[in-house]
Amino acid sequence: AIQDVKKQQSGFLTQTDWYIIRKADNGTAIPSAIQTWRDAIRTDATRIENAIIAVSTMDQFIALHEHTYNEDETIDVRKIINSWTELGT
Repeated sequence: AIQDVKKQQSGFLTQTDWYIIRKADNGTAIPSAIQTWRDAIRTDATRIENAIIAVSTMDQFIALHEHTYNEDETIDVRKIINSWTELGT
């Protein structure tokens, strides 16, 4: 499961790697929103990995993949797995 998180993180970061390459090639600044998002993706990965490490039962692991809901059926807590920051938020 942790390897899957690492693959997802890599896939997200790959989308904006060209900004890093452009910066290295000719010094063009990386937009702050892009850098902030890249930092958030790394933070998300650490949070998800730590949640995986913290579980000790299969039920706890399964719970990482499920939303919890309020009485009115709105989402109370989003599932931990795949809870990534979206670009532009």
